[in-house]
Amino acid sequence: MDKEKETGTMTGTPMTVNVQLRNKQETIRTECCEIACVVELSNAEFCNFRRRPLSDRDFIKDHLQELKSDKLNPIPCMLVLGEGVDDGILVDPEGYDYARYTAYIPMARQLFQNEQIECEDEASKEDGLEEEPFQGMTM
Repeated sequence: MDKEKETGTMTGTPMTVNVQLRNKQETIRTECCEIACVVELSNAEFCNFRRRPLSDRDFIKDHLQELKSDKLNPIPCMLVLGEGVDDGILVDPEGYDYARYTAYIPMARQLFQNEQIECEDEASKEDGLEEEPFQGMTM
């Protein structure tokens, strides 16, 4: 067996991702979140939001009604995308007009699009309708 495959190392061009690394975590905690809405900003607005997430934002204020939590279900969050940007920011404003809680999500656009495609496929199967295969993805 190939030694590289045995150890799980990658060959070729290394992959680059943007992440939030944490220092010396004793445990890795996660929260169960539900994407209640998706907002896409222009590239400039998204960059400004990334630099100043604690500023009040109209796009957050406009969606507060959709983000009400009942404490029994997953935390309702907003996925903020930037035009032409693959990564996204998950936001729980917790009733405020700014991004009170955030999580940087690498490749959020692809994750969201894949989830949408799966939901549409399930819905069309339930309706008994077959749709043409999605043409935007290549493997």
